[in-house]
Amino acid sequence: MTLYNGGLEQQGNPLNIDGALNPSSSIGLADGLLRDHEGSWLLGFNKHLGISSILEAELWGTLEGVRLALLHGFERVHCQTDSSEAYHLLRLVMRLQVLFLSFVLLSTTHQNHGCLIMS
Repeated sequence: MTLYNGGLEQQGNPLNIDGALNPSSSIGLADGLLRDHEGSWLLGFNKHLGISSILEAELWGTLEGVRLALLHGFERVHCQTDSSEAYHLLRLVMRLQVLFLSFVLLSTTHQNHGCLIMS
């Protein structure tokens, strides 16, 4: 798997995320690591989740990885996961966020003209 290619500097530091689940106990673990643009390890994490699903483990890994990157001053990360289900769910959330933010900005513009769109 290629972790970085030309132009990754604009995409952000690679954040590799993985979720794991013990099939007999359903105990989940989320872990990941943040790399620099040359692929060298910068920091890592793991989070024990208790009883969960593999999708929950992948999503918790994304949340924890992004949280740690923000705490350490990174402005942008390139999240990499092997879970297509987590990938598609996160893409949907991001699209809804963009849609919501566009609507809020639009309603703010309309409020300035005396119209109230949102209550």
